[in-house]
Amino acid sequence: MVEHLPCLRFLKARDFNLAKTIQMWEEMLHWRKEFGTDTIMKDFEFQELVEVRLYYPHGYHGVDKEGQPVYIERLGNSHPGNLMTVTIIDRYLKYHVQEFEKALNEKFPACSVATKRRICSMTSILDVQGLVC
Repeated sequence: MVEHLPCLRFLKARDFNLAKTIQMWEEMLHWRKEFGTDTIMKDFEFQELVEVRLYYPHGYHGVDKEGQPVYIERLGNSHPGNLMTVTIIDRYLKYHVQEFEKALNEKFPACSVATKRRICSMTSILDVQGLVC
């Protein structure tokens, strides 16, 4: 069964043009299959997470006043050069896709139960204090 909210998001992204929306949906399904998104929760283990967090501090921290998960990236404390010494970009991308799948399949449902209403988004905070350009 296709959920209505993702469909609505895709419709809005394509200005309610049904043909373009269907094409976008099919491309998304193809990408998920090629990337292995549907099995990434069991097939991928990001063993370098502790080291990655040293160079790119990020993670979830509770919920906001509406009950949505809060995700924080401390960009001002990140060290991209060092980050790439402990992982490679392909693994880092897989990790982020896996984390978003966890949000969709675990965090959002848990927050929905806690708030007794549907939670399908999060609050993201990009902390740039200390960021040097």
